[in-house]
Amino acid sequence: MSIPTNTLSPFSRQFTSKLLASAVSIAIALFFIVVLFWQHKQQTQSIIQNQLLPLQQQVQQLESLQQAKLIVDELLRGDSEQNWLKLHSDLIALNQQLLRRNSNHVSIYQQWLNQNKVAIDVVERAEKNKSRNQQLKQSSVIQLQLMLFSVTSISDIKSSYEQVLYQQLQLDKSNDTVTLNRANAYAKAVKRAHKVKQLKSLLAELLTSFERLTIMTPQADFDLLRLGVEQLFAQTKLLQDDNTKAISEFLQQTNSFRGIVLTEQMALAKWQGYLRLMQSYNIDLSAQKLKIATLLSKSHITPSVNNNDPLGLFLANNNIPLTSNEITAILMLAFAFALAVLCVVLWKIKQQINFSSQQSLALIEQSIQQSVQQSTQGNGADVIEANCFETAEVIRQIQLLATPEHNEQDYQVLQNQVKANELFIEEQKQAFELLAESSDVQQLEKFEQVAEQFNHELQRYDYLKSKVLSQLVQQQISFFSHNYNHSHNKDTVIANDAKDTESAEDDIAITTSALNRFYDKLELFELASYLQSNNALLTLSDVHLLEELHGILLNKKVEQSTDNNQLFISYDEQIMVQYNVDIQLFQHLFNLLVDISLQQCHGALFHLHLQVQDKNAGQQVIRFVAKVCGEGLINLPATIKQLAQASEKKATSSSLAEAFKILLVQLHGKDFVAQLIDGGYQLSFDMPLAIANTAKNKQLEKTKEADNVALAEVKVMLLTTNNVIASIIAKRVVTCAGKFEVIARIDSFSQLISVKNLRRCKLDLLMVTSDIAVTELSLIEQQIASLPETLQPKLMVLQSSKLSVQKFGFYSQAEQPLCKTELLDNIKHILAADEKNNQLLSADAFQHKSYMNSELQVLLAVRSPQQYQVLQRLLQWLGLRVQFVCNETSQAKHWQTGRYCLLITEFTATVWLNMTVQPLTPIGVFSLSELIAPPESTDAETSDYFAAWHYGQLTSASSLAELEHNLLPWLKKPANNNETIASFNKYAGENRVQNIFVNPDINEDELIINEVAACLTADANSEAAFDFSRYLQHQGSVELALFMLDDYSQDNHQQLACLATAIKDKDLDKAIMVVNNLQLNGKILAADDLQQLCRQWLDLLSKGNALTQLKQVNALLKDTQQVLHAVDSYAQTI
Repeated sequence: MSIPTNTLSPFSRQFTSKLLASAVSIAIALFFIVVLFWQHKQQTQSIIQNQLLPLQQQVQQLESLQQAKLIVDELLRGDSEQNWLKLHSDLIALNQQLLRRNSNHVSIYQQWLNQNKVAIDVVERAEKNKSRNQQLKQSSVIQLQLMLFSVTSISDIKSSYEQVLYQQLQLDKSNDTVTLNRANAYAKAVKRAHKVKQLKSLLAELLTSFERLTIMTPQADFDLLRLGVEQLFAQTKLLQDDNTKAISEFLQQTNSFRGIVLTEQMALAKWQGYLRLMQSYNIDLSAQKLKIATLLSKSHITPSVNNNDPLGLFLANNNIPLTSNEITAILMLAFAFALAVLCVVLWKIKQQINFSSQQSLALIEQSIQQSVQQSTQGNGADVIEANCFETAEVIRQIQLLATPEHNEQDYQVLQNQVKANELFIEEQKQAFELLAESSDVQQLEKFEQVAEQFNHELQRYDYLKSKVLSQLVQQQISFFSHNYNHSHNKDTVIANDAKDTESAEDDIAITTSALNRFYDKLELFELASYLQSNNALLTLSDVHLLEELHGILLNKKVEQSTDNNQLFISYDEQIMVQYNVDIQLFQHLFNLLVDISLQQCHGALFHLHLQVQDKNAGQQVIRFVAKVCGEGLINLPATIKQLAQASEKKATSSSLAEAFKILLVQLHGKDFVAQLIDGGYQLSFDMPLAIANTAKNKQLEKTKEADNVALAEVKVMLLTTNNVIASIIAKRVVTCAGKFEVIARIDSFSQLISVKNLRRCKLDLLMVTSDIAVTELSLIEQQIASLPETLQPKLMVLQSSKLSVQKFGFYSQAEQPLCKTELLDNIKHILAADEKNNQLLSADAFQHKSYMNSELQVLLAVRSPQQYQVLQRLLQWLGLRVQFVCNETSQAKHWQTGRYCLLITEFTATVWLNMTVQPLTPIGVFSLSELIAPPESTDAETSDYFAAWHYGQLTSASSLAELEHNLLPWLKKPANNNETIASFNKYAGENRVQNIFVNPDINEDELIINEVAACLTADANSEAAFDFSRYLQHQGSVELALFMLDDYSQDNHQQLACLATAIKDKDLDKAIMVVNNLQLNGKILAADDLQQLCRQWLDLLSKGNALTQLKQVNALLKDTQQVLHAVDSYAQTI
């Protein structure tokens, strides 16, 4: 069977014509759709040019006219609270905007602009004299009130006298001389009473006229006011023949009023010039207002749309008049027709493909059947005519396969070869088993040798550690020896001996620091050797991962401060609280990570970031990323290069790199990567951690939910040049729903912190880092103080070693490592407190005493190191070196070594331990939770052992003086400092540190109540805080009323202080009595706000649970304080 293939065409050529037709259809469809889009674009541009832009210009012109109308209304209203010069400048700017617009009213706008520019001098003079004239008006009003009060009293007296005379006349029945005299007296009394009543009426009218006097007062009304004043003086002359005391006092008041309005201050003359100055200006403004209203009321013509596009013009020129809609419809129909043709062609192609494939399949099946018949029956095959070249080729290949290439003999040869190969493999397997048995024996012997070597290494490390501990104890003894000799001989030491003493003490401190670092290295290498031994076991426990890292970075911060290196930490919100891990390995690993990252670095920045890489059931894979940035960091350090090579299965040579690799492997760390980045380098590795203590993790989720809205609607601005600090704080503020802005230049700060900007966008908190504060803090404080009190933001200073406490004072927030919870707590505290900044102690508190660095180590064992940073910094200022631990196990391990002289702890169960090295120096133990005492023991040696220890208790209310007093045996003063501890304790006791370290168990409202009595500072406010007229009536005379104002003000503040003390002492009866006294003062002063607050106090204190509602108590205290300040300010104004 043969198939002719020369005349057959390929399968693809059968569709050439149809594919060509489909391509033409696609081209035509694309042409029409392009023309359609082009047509739409032309129409859109025509609408924009011919209609939208003119309408937009008209709308802008109307908006400008409307704004000008509002400004003119404000100026015509003449409100003294407005800045007329600013409003007039805004009006000129609007006139210029209107003049720049293409309008038919250019001449009108130019006339307005010219008038307003000419009137600017008038407005400047009016603005300059506004405060003076308002003061004159206020003085006149107050004087008229006093005169009206006096006249009222005189009128009452005259009316009473007139009534008495009238009654006498009624009783007298005779017509003698006495009766005639009484009648004359009565007539004179009636006449005088009538004059007084006329004078009273005139005074009331004048008082009303003066109170209504504004810049908009018509000239006629002002003339009536002047005439009334002249009439007042004329009528008062009629009373000069009356020599009574009341009339004399009234005449004195009239003379004072004359001096204000006519002779001395000339209020009427100044106001008359003031009104004349503004008269023409008001007329011009009124004319402008009428013209603006006319322009706004005119109807505006909507521009017509010219829809003639190029295609329409082309058709019109060829006598084919079509509208734009008709052209669009034709183009869409043409496009639809082209698509229909394309669909038909594609459908034809599909039909032909189906037919050809079925035909090819039938031909192939026929060929297979013929091949089978040929092989079984030996018959010849018919010639099959294929439909294409590809089908013919498939049939030919099938015919070739029908004839087998190999026979039975070839199969037998292949089977024999397979059996021979299987026999050879079995022989090789037996040989390998014998070799493996001999190799296991050799490997076991090698392992025993290595184990013996590791045991010897561990013994050597124990020996070296014991020697180092002995040296540390000797250094401590040397310190106490120098301290003792200095304290007993400082009156006879000359200057050179003092310098020698300080030099010797510095040598002791340096040696102690070096020994501590050497001991830490010995522990690291001992742990690494132990992990390589056969009996190495991991001790897993539930630890707070983030607090452990906080403690490590706080410890390392002190070490790295000598090289000016900064340490920061951040982490994803998905990080859990409790993980199950070997805490000793974890601490050594990250201590070593900081050391190798900052080797030979000076002024560098270390940023550790934790992010969740993967999450499985009960486990998280956390990626630890450490970035180091600084000047001159263009190459990876040698140790880090060795670690990177170790991850590539290459040998390491550095002991630190080898130890890091061992610790990382034991904690199942992987994927260690080191690479250069802009400005430094970056290290990263992944570590799987088992999630533990699901209850605490769930509690963390609830805390996170609360923190997510903790700073809602709070605007925070950061002034810094440190990008890392800016990114960390920005993430934490935004995560808590706050608003954040960062600026890096002090000139930008001066522009942003202005009254105009703050009224538009209120700022709640300004944070300043030490790089800016060290030179610009005083300028920043002055800028904030110059703002109105309602617009002043709180100031939070992030303190570092650049801001010395002797010069700047002590602030609550440290700049590094910026722990999240502590930062958020400090922000919420300063926003809720009355203080303007976060300064805990002023610089004066540190001027009276200074301490030298002793390198004596303090073991600070707390669950949350970030909440005790303030205590750590105070201890460092006292010259001590603080070592944080975060759990009871770590406390016991460190404390029993004997390296530490002091222990400040929350874990009291593992305090009384026997030291590895016998303590030869004073040992101190201070509890942060409960009072402790040495354990009772029948063993006399044990009792004597602990009896020599100092023990006590520190609380959040401890002052700086109490802290120094408790730690006095371990403090070192400079050799030339002659001040006594007692004097400093007295000074520091008067400057107690509020909230030395944050204790979450202390309610924030209780702290505010403790401080409110000391925060009674005056706040100027000139608003009427009480009714002066009613107060005058209560006192009975003007002199007594003015004299008693100061007494009432002082008594109010004393009562408020007593109220705060009573609430603090939980004495409800005393508090109610104080409120009653305050309410009585409020009634006398006619202070309605104070009386309302007193009623609220009485309602609250009458409840049995009043003292538990601390937020409401605190709010009332603040409101009462503000009302008393307002009363003081208004009294001062009077």
